[in-house]
Amino acid sequence: MIALSTHIVSSCQSKEDPIGFQCPKCREFVPAPSFSLNVKNWSKHLPINKLQEDNLYKTETVTFCEACVRENEMEEADNYCLSCCEALCDICSKCHRKNLMSRDHKIRRLNELSKISTETPCTKHKDQPIQMFCNDYEELCCAMCCKNIHRICESVEPIEQKAEKIKSSASVGMLLHGIKEFDRKLYEAKQNQEKTITKLEDDTDALTGEVQSLKEKLIQNLEKLEKEYIDQIFRQRETCKQKLTKNMLYTQLMTEFF
Repeated sequence: MIALSTHIVSSCQSKEDPIGFQCPKCREFVPAPSFSLNVKNWSKHLPINKLQEDNLYKTETVTFCEACVRENEMEEADNYCLSCCEALCDICSKCHRKNLMSRDHKIRRLNELSKISTETPCTKHKDQPIQMFCNDYEELCCAMCCKNIHRICESVEPIEQKAEKIKSSASVGMLLHGIKEFDRKLYEAKQNQEKTITKLEDDTDALTGEVQSLKEKLIQNLEKLEKEYIDQIFRQRETCKQKLTKNMLYTQLMTEFF
């Protein structure tokens, strides 16, 4: 983060009112997070890539408690909450179990995760994995749900079969096409905005240069006029002195003569 802040400051120091900076890695233009912030604080307010952030404190040998990390604390995690999908230290695990909203969450030791099934648990029977989909109620269910709640439903099928039907349906195809089209338009809009911002930056730099050049020319002209005016005053003074000297000599001669 310090290196990024240094890059931002160095790339914006030549601009009077910077509105963004160029990413040091991909060279894409990054707009300022807020024009009310000092350039030195931009890096603190940029969006964070959660996956990359996780990689900073999750390694093969050490996993840090995610609840502690959110509070800027680095405590090694020993447990994992299957409901929240978060690594927790022993202290946070105890608080997790005491909390009324999370007391029913399943917490396991990290070294036991490889032995735990990755199937999604049923919301009604937390010890049962989701296996079926009820078309009558349009909800996911487990074997216990099929036996008790959905036993009289007319259309209950495995989730794999339901997923294949959804994937091959025309509505999903249209949705995917719409998403691609939206993504294309969004990319074009992003490109246009970046071009506009770049042009704005260039125009700002050009206008700033013109103003500076005009200022220098005005100063030079004023200094030239000042010099010419002062020289003219001195020349007039010398002319007047010469005339006065001649008059004084003439007066003196006339006095002596008479």
